[in-house]
Amino acid sequence: MSIENINEGIQNFGEDKKIEFPVSYTVKAIFNSETGKEVLQRNMELVLEEAKVAYSNFQFRESGKGNYVTVNVDITLSDEEQFKGFYKQLKLLPGLKWAV
Repeated sequence: MSIENINEGIQNFGEDKKIEFPVSYTVKAIFNSETGKEVLQRNMELVLEEAKVAYSNFQFRESGKGNYVTVNVDITLSDEEQFKGFYKQLKLLPGLKWAV
């Protein structure tokens, strides 16, 4: 396999894939640790409820140095509009560094 084939594969990765709804998975969001876990959970709940996303099972984990908190929550999204709306609102949460 040549470098060109690898680069082409990377550039086209997921292009032909589409999410099939409804879809359930665990959202992982990483925040600065300055905000307490209770506030992080309530902020996430507000976003989830606003987007009418079914959710359960909040879990928290601090980074090794204590600078970040990872919040995992199981969600179910019913359609693409709900998916986009949820992530649009999630991006507005203070202290959010990354989410998938």
